Formats: sequence, C-alpha cells, structure tokens
Amino acid sequence: VHQLLAIAPSPEQVPDLDTATDAELKRFAKAFQEFDKLLSSIQVYSDYDEKVILREIGLSLEDIENFAGQYQNVIEELRRRRKEDQEDEGVLLDIEYELESIRTDEINYHYILSLIQSLIENRENLIGKKEKSLVDNYIEDLNKSNPKLSSIISKLWQDVQADAKSYQGQSVTHKLDEMIELTTQQKIRETADYWQIGEDELQFVVDNYRIGRDKQNGEKAITESQDYLAYKEAHGDKALPKLKYKKALKEDYMRMISEDILPLRGR
Repeated sequence: VHQLLAIAPSPEQVPDLDTATDAELKRFAKAFQEFDKLLSSIQVYSDYDEKVILREIGLSLEDIENFAGQYQNVIEELRRRRKEDQEDEGVLLDIEYELESIRTDEINYHYILSLIQSLIENRENLIGKKEKSLVDNYIEDLNKSNPKLSSIISKLWQDVQADAKSYQGQSVTHKLDEMIELTTQQKIRETADYWQIGEDELQFVVDNYRIGRDKQNGEKAITESQDYLAYKEAHGDKALPKLKYKKALKEDYMRMISEDILPLRGR
C-alpha cells in the first residue's frame, strides 16, 4: 500500500490520463496490481478482519473501489495508446500482460525516493526509527536486483540522514540524477584513459547504446580515436599486442556499459 500511495495518495490523485506518460501510468497500474494481489491473499485467512485491515492501511472500501475504477481507466488508456502505435503492425499486446514485466524494484525505486523526499520536507528534520528502517529495508530489497543503483541511493540516504536540513527545497530525484551522471562520467573517463581512446567518442556510444545490437552507433569513431602507442607507453610490459588490444578494448567498454551504466538507467 505504501508503494501505491506514494504514486497516488488518493484515487483523485492518480496520474492524469491526458498528460501522464506511459511509464507513469504503468507504474500506477503495476503498484495497484501488487496492492490488489496482497489484499486478495490476506482475505483468504480465517482470522481476516476487514475493519482492522482497512484501519491499518488507512483506506476505506470506497477508496479501494475508486482506485480499482481508476486502474481500469488507466489500463484502457494504455490499450488505446498501444493500439494507435501498433495498429499498422497487426499485433496488439495485452497491456496487463506487459505490466508483469515491470520489476518490483522499479516500483521500490520510486517509492524510496518519494519517502526520502517526504522525510526531508518534515519540518522537524527528524527521521524516526520506523521511517529509517522502512527506507533501509527497501534499499536492501533493491540491492538484490540492482546493486549498482542501490549503492548510489544508499549514499544519498546516508547524506540525507547526516544533514536533512541542507536538502530541504531540493528534489531528491534531481540530486540522484546528478550522482548517477557523475558516476557515469567517471566510468567513461576511466575506460577512455585506460585504453587511450577519445572520451567524447565513448560518451557518444554510451548515450546512443541500444540493447541487443552487435554494432553500436559511434563504434567506428572510437576505433579512429584509438592511440595504441600511448596505450603501450602507459602500460609497458602489461600492454596487449595491437591485434588483441582492439578486441579487448571493445569487450571492456561494452562490459562497462552493460554492467556499470545500464543498471543506473534501469529505473
């Protein structure tokens, strides 16, 4: 329920069908699906007490019914958009089936940031043990599927706890984006420096990387920017022969993109 309410605090605050992006609508739909599954699983227990559950989650039956109605509206809007995009292809994917591919860690990511943001805006600038434990647990869960992104969020969370007041008035999402960009630039710089290739050329490949392609846009420019003599001088006896250098270079920057950078974009 925390994830659902972080995206839509009430049925009236569901992402607007006319202005919200597909990603925003899908995040709400996925969060409601998870909430609905959890509620359904609780209802099978013999000691299920509806009044107690509603009190604990802070919603009324009317709220849940309204959320369900909004969910159906969102699904229909996503289907309408999908039909417009794919009507020429003759294949219409079931949007509810597609939502199953949205990872729970993506929902967790947005919930973590919204929770941290709300704690920052707390006038007393006090972060209670319960709230701290909640964020810690979500970061720990995210770490299981995306340790690279979790590590950066964890660093931000530590900074916020150390001095929440200094973060007031700032966007946590924007701050995290800055940290991710700095990490990305550092990885690009280190790789370009190690292999003695153009940093701008490598940046272009990173920016235009497409998963699944054997050849990426900009790879030719990287090849043209190679300075093997500078690489050999920098690494001495440990330098690879020129023929092995070219293959190892590509393998390394492709690994860097897939293992170090793409996980930071998976949100």
